[in-house]
Amino acid sequence: MTNSSHETSNIERQRGSVMRFIDSRSGFASTKQ
Repeated sequence: MTNSSHETSNIERQRGSVMRFIDSRSGFASTKQ
């Protein structure tokens, strides 16, 4: 249970970082916000 929760948190963090990177590159960060 703890492992799963930790894994999910790590994935969500990585996903957020990637999405932010893509948004910044595409310039969608400003549009999204």
